[in-house]
Amino acid sequence: MALVGIDSNVLADLRRALRGDYDPDADDREDLRDDCVAVFRLRIYTGDLCVPPTASIETEETPAGTRRDDLLRIQHAQIDDLVLPSEAEPALDARALHLVGFHPAGPKGLRDCRILAEVELAEHARALLTRDRALLEAVAPRARVLVLKPSDWWRRLNLPPGTPPLFEPQFPRKRDWWRW
Repeated sequence: MALVGIDSNVLADLRRALRGDYDPDADDREDLRDDCVAVFRLRIYTGDLCVPPTASIETEETPAGTRRDDLLRIQHAQIDDLVLPSEAEPALDARALHLVGFHPAGPKGLRDCRILAEVELAEHARALLTRDRALLEAVAPRARVLVLKPSDWWRRLNLPPGTPPLFEPQFPRKRDWWRW
């Protein structure tokens, strides 16, 4: 099975879309709307999302409260963890350090580059989904996997309209905006 890594921002988009009352037409964050819908659809239509270890650490470091609890619950109950062999650590460190040389934030972008390196080194991984502009614009051209926004990955899959999801959401929705 091919895997698609998601960073902590995309996990937060999934949290937003999982709210039972989420309505894309009423979403006041136009810049997030397409990606929230896309990551939700990816979850129920493909089932191939995974959270790299460093993105998992970022989620665990989210300040305590409902948002953190929701993110951890989603991560542990609905998304697979990206598991890397322990012997990958030296290659992972070297690759992250190489990639950070292209990140506009320099050393401050090391975590972003480590997340990308984790996905690159994972067996069967095809892409990293992110909304991080620095990764998308400056680092992606040097990546060994695709680095895309969730909405771009969804379009790239080119699923035929009417494709049934792997499963249907179990909670009430205002309407079936998630159907393809």
